[in-house]
Amino acid sequence: MLVLTLLAVGPKTCFAQLAPAWNDCARSLAGKIAAGAAPAHNLALSVENVSSLDDADAAAVEQALRSELAHRGLRIVPATEAEVRVSIALSEGIEGYIWTAQIERNGEQGNQRQVAIVAAPRLNDEPRNHGKQNLTLSRRLVWEQREKLLDFAVLPSVAGGRPAPAGRDVAAGSGSWLVALDPDKIAFYEADDPDSQDWRSGQTIPIPHSAPWPRDLWGSIHVAAGQVELPGVECSVTFAPPQTAACASSAKEERVTAAPVITGQQEGDSVEIESSCGTVTLVTGTGDWMQPDTVEAYQRLNGKTIAASEPLETAGPVMSLQQEETPGMARLVVHNLKTGNYEGYILSVDCGR
Repeated sequence: MLVLTLLAVGPKTCFAQLAPAWNDCARSLAGKIAAGAAPAHNLALSVENVSSLDDADAAAVEQALRSELAHRGLRIVPATEAEVRVSIALSEGIEGYIWTAQIERNGEQGNQRQVAIVAAPRLNDEPRNHGKQNLTLSRRLVWEQREKLLDFAVLPSVAGGRPAPAGRDVAAGSGSWLVALDPDKIAFYEADDPDSQDWRSGQTIPIPHSAPWPRDLWGSIHVAAGQVELPGVECSVTFAPPQTAACASSAKEERVTAAPVITGQQEGDSVEIESSCGTVTLVTGTGDWMQPDTVEAYQRLNGKTIAASEPLETAGPVMSLQQEETPGMARLVVHNLKTGNYEGYILSVDCGR
């Protein structure tokens, strides 16, 4: 069992006294690590720099952390001798640096993990964005419903009310189809003007499944492939009227994503999209199902993955984040904690200029 404890309500902002060591920040993070590791005295330490800090600055930060930990009576030992393992990620946001420590120990209840976070400011002589683009994330509400929503897709229509092939541009006013994937059905809706949100109910196709769904139920719509996937179930779908679906058992139980893992954000969902800004990785926050969430964009710069946008806040947890077939876009499903509804958004990435 994984026990996750956050050692700070929010990241504590520190102010550097001696560049580039950020001594106050190292002292604060070391204090949090010592509190999370207690009563242990021997720990294994690893530090990974995924920010735009150069190697010299990253090494100075690591040395400051080691000194502060030793000052608190903690010994850095090989992993085979350690009571506690501490993994530190030096990452970066738009406003400054984020230092995250994951503190892991093997306890009676299984693997226990605590997380400590400290935010370190940029120095006055540092360039704000280190040459990277500042991206902007925007969203457009497409669909909302009371029942649980796993995924959705919007399909432009061509003459005769048939959905257009994936990637085909259709003139405005030609209408659209919306496909909503629920735990037990695929539902189709039609609108003359999708921006009006005046969707009319159409065909509904049940999804048979012999085993109970897992608690972390997921679902994906793949329009170009003519498929819908859920844990242990795969459906071949004809999206053009009259819509049909043939579902069968599948060995696939977990959703597989090719997006890179962002250090310090391993607990969040991620998806990689291609846009006019280049390759962008969108990552959700690491909260639980009863908290608001965020989506943030990351890009590679000089061999490192760093934050490239301000976090986009949502009114509840992100239930699904998936690649849209239109470049530069993704599909976002949020469970709004205020209304109780499940909301489907199209998420767009805009390049900063």
